[in-house]
Amino acid sequence: MKRKDATDSVADVPPLFSHWVDLSDIDLKGRDVTLTLDEAARATLAEAFELLDLPAVSAQATIWPVDEGVTLRFHLRAQVVQQCVVTLEPVPGDVDETITLHYTPRAVLEETHHVVDIADDDDPPEPLDGDRLDLGAAVAEHLALSLDPFPRKADAVLPQSATDGQHEATGPFAALARLKRDET
Repeated sequence: MKRKDATDSVADVPPLFSHWVDLSDIDLKGRDVTLTLDEAARATLAEAFELLDLPAVSAQATIWPVDEGVTLRFHLRAQVVQQCVVTLEPVPGDVDETITLHYTPRAVLEETHHVVDIADDDDPPEPLDGDRLDLGAAVAEHLALSLDPFPRKADAVLPQSATDGQHEATGPFAALARLKRDET
């Protein structure tokens, strides 16, 4: 997989997982979409997100038209197994979140030159190219954002050698602390 660098735009980097939804025939009532990731897709995401296992990922989505674009709301559920940052043992966990995203045609976003007020709990509009929406990419992105960045088993404790203070501190502030300690 190609890695993103400073010269790439987000659109140049392929998503880890895609599931396209055709928007051309969505009426005012909207459309419900159910997405359940298969084993291959889960394995791809597990590797990308450095998970020990990803037994289940699903999303119940509703897409409806709003102004020139659409709104996507989905309930993301996943079972994840991460590695404990202390013991390196498996830490099972669950993701259960509801996400709302607004999509606006890219041409409309580029024409908009004024400041848009966005509530604290609201994301700015996502660009929409054509009459399709990548629900899979949205699910993968929000699964990554939902993961615990420092998973830790409930009973995990650092070994005594890591917390006993036997290591001599180094650096300029440690040298100043030693000088101050020697003066007293």
